[in-house]
Amino acid sequence: MLFRSLGVTMLQGREFDAYDTEKAPRVAIVNQTLAERFWPGLSPIGKRFRFGRGGEYVEVVGLARDGKYVLLGEQPRPYLYLPLDQQYRSPATLHVRTAGDPMSLVPALRRVLAELDPSLPIYNLRTMEEHLRQSAMAMMPLRMAAVLSGVQGGLGLLLAMMGIYGVVSYVANQRTREMGLRVALGARRLDVLRLVIREGWHLTLIGLGIGLVIALVLAFGLSRLLYGLNPFNLPVFGGVLLLLSVVALVASYLPARRAARVDAMDALRCE
Repeated sequence: MLFRSLGVTMLQGREFDAYDTEKAPRVAIVNQTLAERFWPGLSPIGKRFRFGRGGEYVEVVGLARDGKYVLLGEQPRPYLYLPLDQQYRSPATLHVRTAGDPMSLVPALRRVLAELDPSLPIYNLRTMEEHLRQSAMAMMPLRMAAVLSGVQGGLGLLLAMMGIYGVVSYVANQRTREMGLRVALGARRLDVLRLVIREGWHLTLIGLGIGLVIALVLAFGLSRLLYGLNPFNLPVFGGVLLLLSVVALVASYLPARRAARVDAMDALRCE
């Protein structure tokens, strides 16, 4: 029942049962990685091992699929399961699998446990989602890293916007006489606006191309370290490119609007 509750798949052998008591022969269930390390190419069922030279021999009665035991993003590691009656350690964790709201079963669960042992303390009740969100070994470090990365990304976006605005503004100021000459020769202010924005947009396209390549390389590398990261998430990359494009257009539009409002005579007299 434990393995079905946890969603662990049994590949060979059996689960623990009521006969695996303290007085029964010692048994264990191992995962795939442990079985392959100690008995490569063989079935681990019936194999025996012991902890230390003076330890009692333990017989393998089941083979379970590999899982996550410490970190969500960890590589497969050797792991084994032992019956609670044969290897009791406190505190113990009771896992309950439900089809509906798990917290609605808490009163009934408390009553059942009180009938089994009235002195048994019950504490730290929470769902698996809450455990993953709050645990220092699960999602909490990733969530904190995501928040910090988001703050850094926001600061980077602000700096990029200021940089584009500064460059386009500097280029527009350097070409003030040219803008005045174009207006004096009949160019519309809309044409001047498009000219300045196009200059900023060319810089943006170059930056987006270089940034996209670097982002893909970093995402592919981080996908090996961060759990659940898809290095080729097209909606995310598309949304980021769209956001940066809008920001670049706004940053280019501000100095372009100022350049389009320059008086032709004042611009021609500008040194």
